[in-house]
Formats: sequence, structure tokens, C-alpha cells
Amino acid sequence: ELVRKLCLTGVPLLIDTSAESARAVLALLVTLLSLAVHVSVQPLKRSVDNKLCALIQFTLTLIYVTVMLVKVCEESVEACESFGFGSSSDGVFLLFAVFSTIALVALLIIGSAQIFYTSSRSVPVLRLKANSTRPELSLFDKTGYHLFLSHIWRSGQDQVAVIKRQ
Repeated sequence: ELVRKLCLTGVPLLIDTSAESARAVLALLVTLLSLAVHVSVQPLKRSVDNKLCALIQFTLTLIYVTVMLVKVCEESVEACESFGFGSSSDGVFLLFAVFSTIALVALLIIGSAQIFYTSSRSVPVLRLKANSTRPELSLFDKTGYHLFLSHIWRSGQDQVAVIKRQ
């Protein structure tokens, strides 16, 4: 992550200011490489975080593609017309705004459906009080299972003590 941030912020400063398209190409390549690494390696613990990271990388990719299209339209009217955006880069902005809005609405609908689906079939889970996450219960060598014993002090202390000693 640190290398990605350094490549997106520091390395483009080494490229001459007259080659703005080269800066955008470098940023696009770094973002695509980072997206591929995040999708294949899945470096984060929770799958939701991995999906969010991939979504952010994909969004950055779309932004850099839009920057590339704007740069091409500024440099060559013929190239901009061949893309179908007219003689100015206003069409690129319009396309990006419409696509972003549609993508945002679609993601909100899919996210809401996912939340509804998971909440409707959720099973009660033991969670830590401090940060509401599932506890990590690592097994020691030659241990086959974990056991969580809970009881009310006045009614179950003796029974739980017997189970615990077994």
C-alpha cells in the first residue's frame, strides 16, 4: 500500500510537466497493478474490506481513464471526435458523470440487498464488546476444538465446573 501511494504521488513528480499524459499512464498502470494484486492476494482479514479495497482501486482506475480521455481530447480534437465526444472534452465529463451516477445507484441497490439478505439469515454470533468483531480463537497444537462455557452464577456454576474439568 505504501509503495502504491508513493508511486501515485511521488514518482509522477519525476516526469516532466510537459508529459502530463505520461503521468496519467503511470498512475493508471500502478492502479491496475494494485487492483490485480488486491484481487488475487486478498491481504485483508475481512472479505468486506477486500471487496471495498478492490472497489476503490476500480474507481481510481475509472478516474485515471477519464483523465486520459480528457488529456487526449485537449491535445487532439480529431481523436476526441473519433471517440464520439465531439470537439471538446465536455462529452467526457458528461459520460463520466452519468456512468458514475448509474454505478453509484447500482452499488447502493446491491449493497442494500446484500445487507438485507445477510441480516435476514443471520445467526447470533459471539462478538467482542470493545469493537463488535468476532473474537479470534486460535487453536494450540494438538487441540481439536474450543469450548465457550456460560452460566448464571447461582444455577450453573457446579455443572460448568464439572464440564470444564473433563
